[in-house]
Amino acid sequence: SRAHDLHYTEALVYLSMAQLELEKKNYPKAVQYGKIAIHISTHMDLLDIEKDAIGILELGFDRLGKKDSAYFYKLRRLENEAEARAKENELSLKRLSISHDLELKEREIHYQSQLIKQ
Repeated sequence: SRAHDLHYTEALVYLSMAQLELEKKNYPKAVQYGKIAIHISTHMDLLDIEKDAIGILELGFDRLGKKDSAYFYKLRRLENEAEARAKENELSLKRLSISHDLELKEREIHYQSQLIKQ
């Protein structure tokens, strides 16, 4: 939708600004822009931007000496990575289940066709 695209663009702009400030070693501004990017991305479920913003906040707070905040974002990053792996595992299991069900159906069709031929 148009609103989603607009929020995505806005979050991407703030993420880019945060990355630039991080590269310039202007950590307070990087954190400020990173927080805005993460706020938008979290509310709009923009996982790719959220992931990158979390990394910027983790590094920015670490460079500012705010270890508690850096640790908070490190834990959040690790939780997101674990969730992503769990979702991928769930999808893999669903694919295997579908494949197995299809194989069983094919066997049943083959069996039924053999019965008809007799």
